[in-house]
Amino acid sequence: MAFQDNAGGIVLDAVLTDLGRRKLAQGNFRVSKFALGDDEVDYTLGNRDTGNFSLDSFPPILESFATEAGTINNTLMNFARVDVMYIPQVRVNNLVSSSTSAHTDGFYYFAVNKETRRRLELNIGTSFVIENDRYDQAKLVIESGILPDVVLDIDPTPQNKESYIYNLDLYDKYYLTYVDTRFIENVLLSPSDSQFENDENDVLYMNLGPLKTGAKVSLPGIIDNYDCYRIQASDNGVVEVAAGSGDAHSMFSGPRSTIFALNLKTINDISADSSSPTNFRYSKFGETSYNLFGSSERYDFIESSIYIQGLSTNSTLNVPIRIVRYSGSV
Repeated sequence: MAFQDNAGGIVLDAVLTDLGRRKLAQGNFRVSKFALGDDEVDYTLGNRDTGNFSLDSFPPILESFATEAGTINNTLMNFARVDVMYIPQVRVNNLVSSSTSAHTDGFYYFAVNKETRRRLELNIGTSFVIENDRYDQAKLVIESGILPDVVLDIDPTPQNKESYIYNLDLYDKYYLTYVDTRFIENVLLSPSDSQFENDENDVLYMNLGPLKTGAKVSLPGIIDNYDCYRIQASDNGVVEVAAGSGDAHSMFSGPRSTIFALNLKTINDISADSSSPTNFRYSKFGETSYNLFGSSERYDFIESSIYIQGLSTNSTLNVPIRIVRYSGSV
């Protein structure tokens, strides 16, 4: 047994990832930069004014992981300005036409075929359903912007967008989107030159389509079976032209950054209508012949998630989805 005397000093335990160990074995391992992160810390548990945590709410600090995907996902950022209290967040915009909202159960419903879409719309309404592989109908609209509070209110003016987004390199022009390849074949994305802006009368001019097939990128997956897609977003030109203007079009009361829309193309094996047998994936990864809405209709479904990350801010969004197929009635 031995004890380590750490009085008067701080001991850093550096754990190499699998990639780091491989480079070390090859003789070309060299530390050129480092980053700090606090992924495991929930700051809502602490005192906002002092930054202190009470003893019973102090978050546990995780040990280092050797896997590359298990290391820091959100690095800490350093700003010289003392007025920077917020960074842009990523949210689903459910305010504009053709955008989809989460159902009361928290899921976004993706119908794998037209038959299922029609059944779901009768049960939960048209604003909660997206049909598989459609380029010109309901879609997920993803928006980035600043959500201030009463402590430091920042109006969504062009000047504040310049000061708090452009000048701080927090403009998420590009995003990464991760989807589960066991169920999803591709992602459909809005064109990079899409329009989203309001005029001096707060009339919205929006054109986020038609969607086009996305392209996969060769980046390490954050989760097994997930592929990555790179998205070029469009500028979010909704600004404040009068008090409260733009609030009907945007999820953010502060400066707005970028916006894009997406849909999914599921694999053909899970997209057949109710006249075909149920694919094994529904029973292996989800539920079959399930009474979702308390009626005689039965559905097969699989629950999954879409992960979206802004490349400039590292802001992330987890979109829970339910991939649904109508299987018949009893």
